[in-house]
Amino acid sequence: MKQMPDTSTVVHSFCVWHSFDLGGTKEN
Repeated sequence: MKQMPDTSTVVHSFCVWHSFDLGGTKEN
């Protein structure tokens, strides 16, 4: 496993985190 994650993963994580922060449960 590489130390630095892929940009796609980072963007996806950011989107998910932001969604949760905004109160938008898309994944769950």
